[in-house]
Amino acid sequence: MLKPRHLTLLRGALQFFGEELLPHEPEVMRPYLDQDVDDEFTSSELQELQRFLSRVEVRYTGLDAADHECVQPQLSHSLDEVAASSEQVAVVLIPAER
Repeated sequence: MLKPRHLTLLRGALQFFGEELLPHEPEVMRPYLDQDVDDEFTSSELQELQRFLSRVEVRYTGLDAADHECVQPQLSHSLDEVAASSEQVAVVLIPAER
């Protein structure tokens, strides 16, 4: 389950990917991708994703398992709280409160 600390790891991984792998031939990055991609990743594409991830926070909401409808009226900061009261948990990325 995605947690706030995981965003830090993702941001760092994207920076490493952009600095250390992107400048090389596409074959260098293939072992790190879990599926084939049709086009090579671009520097601007990575920067866009980094900017997006730097402006979001993680929240959680409960889902009904059958229809995947939200069962809680508000998003929560607490994964444990939502998991204890819901069949499934949805991760929501929202604009950061800054």
